[in-house]
Amino acid sequence: MRYVLVILPLLIVVVFARENPFIMPSVSTVTVKTTDKRDSREDFSSVKIKLPSSARVLKNIEFHFQNLDGSMESKSIKVDNKIDWHDELIVKKFTDTAKPATKPATKQIQKPLKPKEKVEKIYFQNFIVFTIDGKSIHVKTKDEKIRDFLVINPFKIVIDFKKELSFYTKVYKLERKFFKSISIGKHSGYYRVAIELDGRYLYSAEKVEDGYLFKLK
Repeated sequence: MRYVLVILPLLIVVVFARENPFIMPSVSTVTVKTTDKRDSREDFSSVKIKLPSSARVLKNIEFHFQNLDGSMESKSIKVDNKIDWHDELIVKKFTDTAKPATKPATKQIQKPLKPKEKVEKIYFQNFIVFTIDGKSIHVKTKDEKIRDFLVINPFKIVIDFKKELSFYTKVYKLERKFFKSISIGKHSGYYRVAIELDGRYLYSAEKVEDGYLFKLK
């Protein structure tokens, strides 16, 4: 009986040592790493985007961002609107400021609208006239068009007209959107008109009553 009394306290100590009331045996330990490295990046305010001259439709805007845990995600926003590649696009943070106290109504001064580019006419000798209006050029001539085609580097619309002429090559510089210059040069049996563009375009050509109409796309 003395042996039993000695062993029993030892068993009780072992049981209590294994079942620690402060640690649950089924819970795994997770190590969280911290860092004192400071993020020197600035808060986002705005960003400007300039698209290439071939852009015509803005289909969607996609954002790629980093989450709190370091993982990467993206979010796409559908737009599907026509654009003019000359325009600069801006992505800007929206700031919801408090509304100011109501003030007596005052007359608002409207900002003047940006003037539309004027229609420009170019006369070359007495056989051809160019009328430039926005994205179109009307070529007034009685001469027959042999062919027209597009070349690249730089982008130009080239038009050949059937007529034997003698003149020096002439270049007209244009200070406007879409069209940079018009050059006219003579060749054997025809003369050539080269219209230099300010970017990448397709075009349509149409025979009209007094000549030809070319429109950029």
